[in-house]
Amino acid sequence: MQSITTYLNEYADSHAFVLFALVYYSFFKKAAIVASMALISGLFLFSFQFIPHLLTVSLTVFVLAWIGQFYGHHVEGKRPSFLKDLTFLFVGPIWILKKAFPKIDSY
Repeated sequence: MQSITTYLNEYADSHAFVLFALVYYSFFKKAAIVASMALISGLFLFSFQFIPHLLTVSLTVFVLAWIGQFYGHHVEGKRPSFLKDLTFLFVGPIWILKKAFPKIDSY
């Protein structure tokens, strides 16, 4: 079995993206940062349970999420906002945190 260091090296690019996202979220209130860090840490630790099938699970969730996203926009009759501006891709997770934890004032 490989060590955790080997896995960290294999996913270095994705960890750099997570670090970028955390820096982006640092402009929000501390409660939002803590919630984001807890979520990301939990997902990171949980992902090691699926390492043999991580790519398959990740791609399946990704494709299903995008299908759901576009279906929702079709039902609403609106085009996705991220087609106008890519920053909306970063705002989405904050909206989810706001719904999940309404007492967190992240704006």
